[in-house]
Amino acid sequence: MGRWWVLAALVLVAGCTSSSQSGGPSAPSIASLPAASPSTAPPSASPSAAPAVSPSPTAAAVPVCTSAQLRLSIGSTDAGAGQFHQHLVLTNRGSLCSLHGYPGVSFLGADGRQLGDPAAMNQASVRRVFLPPGKSASAVLTYSNAGAFPDSTCRPQQASSVRVYPPGERAALVAADSVLVCSAHGSGQLHIDPIESGSG
Repeated sequence: MGRWWVLAALVLVAGCTSSSQSGGPSAPSIASLPAASPSTAPPSASPSAAPAVSPSPTAAAVPVCTSAQLRLSIGSTDAGAGQFHQHLVLTNRGSLCSLHGYPGVSFLGADGRQLGDPAAMNQASVRRVFLPPGKSASAVLTYSNAGAFPDSTCRPQQASSVRVYPPGERAALVAADSVLVCSAHGSGQLHIDPIESGSG
């Protein structure tokens, strides 16, 4: 009976020793560990669409004013030193257009025939003029007093109208303009400036 207890005690001690060596909580498996959440880069902001910008009008985009869309009128006239300076006004009756250069100018008699030579061009800076609807541009016509010329070389005659060809145009505009002019060729009586903005 006493020997049986000794054997039981030995078995119990051996079991405890084995348990202490192999015991303890088992290490958690890799699968049981929480997966490291990958760092999430903040979503890149989508670039905002650039607002559409309408290009400003350029000389190439604006058509040249035609005779059909222009109206001719006579502006102010100044006198001095035996010369007269008359503003020939072109008003735009259509859509946006531009004028650049010198108009062709001559006087007409009552029968519609040209009197004397066309106006010669004065040397001056030439700029493109943009004409919105309803706006005007002008060119200064300078003519000498026909009474100051000898009758034999001038042959003065009363004009009833002035004829104007806008720059680059072959169709003329006519406005009433009673002026005493030289009907002889070569008198050098008329001179014209380039088109400028404003009505003068």
